Amino acid sequence: MSKSALFIDKPSLLLVESNERGQANITVHQEALKGLLQLNPRHFRVFMVGNDDAIAFERVPEKKHQKACADIQEALTSSGITIVADYACPFAMNAPPLHRRDSVFRFPNSGAMKAARLEYDIALDTSWIISDRAEAMLAGSRAGARTALIRSPKNERRYDVTPDLVADDLGTAIRFLAKLQLTMSR
Repeated sequence: MSKSALFIDKPSLLLVESNERGQANITVHQEALKGLLQLNPRHFRVFMVGNDDAIAFERVPEKKHQKACADIQEALTSSGITIVADYACPFAMNAPPLHRRDSVFRFPNSGAMKAARLEYDIALDTSWIISDRAEAMLAGSRAGARTALIRSPKNERRYDVTPDLVADDLGTAIRFLAKLQLTMSR
């Protein structure tokens, strides 16, 4: 039997970049962690997706980014949250030469969700993508997944896609999905 997935836009929601004395700092968004802890892993498998522009456009040194991602993975794992796969895309056609290439995993393409469907037997029609980016809403719609848009100043770019859910932050969106999941399992 196919499982549902929760595709979380890793760069824009779980990883928070802030400058302290000119240096980038990447950490776990605490409200997102609280929301993820409320999910029942028997109902949703969690995947990371998104356009990883910090790497593509070389805003954060790759070794520092890899360490931050490993730290985040460890924090999630130690909290009991399993990330099934990370499909975040570190490439862009307008990036510097090292990361300049096209990818089906780069939003608004739907390759990440389709790869999860094939590799992990995911039912896209009962899965959700959560992001603060219009590109992710379009990718989710193209893949046949449900979409949850997080309000953000980044929402300036519009596509002809109406999200299924709009929330103020990732934690709120995930808590709503956890409650929805609970009512649907009764």
